[in-house]
Amino acid sequence: MGANMAVAWIPSCEIDDVRLHELQGIIKFLTEQDCIDATGAYEDIDEALDDWKVGLTDSIGYIRDNHYSREIIAGMRVGDGYPVDITGGMSCGDCPTEAYDSFAKIGECEKLFNKLEEWAKADYSRGIGKNVL
Repeated sequence: MGANMAVAWIPSCEIDDVRLHELQGIIKFLTEQDCIDATGAYEDIDEALDDWKVGLTDSIGYIRDNHYSREIIAGMRVGDGYPVDITGGMSCGDCPTEAYDSFAKIGECEKLFNKLEEWAKADYSRGIGKNVL
């Protein structure tokens, strides 16, 4: 047993009040099938969907409130054409950073991830956002 390097990333974009409202709308209208596709949960799907939505809402709030946290670094992935926020570290089965959980949760939801990607591309083309390494 030893430590492993665990890394998670999401598209890097500014989340203002208008964008936050749009993300909350996406979460509100996620379906049972979205939840099944993302999490594999089949039993108690109503409860699983509610829990997933709460987790996604919390994760969006976390990344908005901690966008410039020291546990998040901005970078570029080759071929993406937009900046990404990266978090991670050594892990012995636990999450290496608080941001890691939020990034992983958002990564489960294709609709949220795609919206963040769209905004990251738009922000980057307009020169908005973090300086990228």
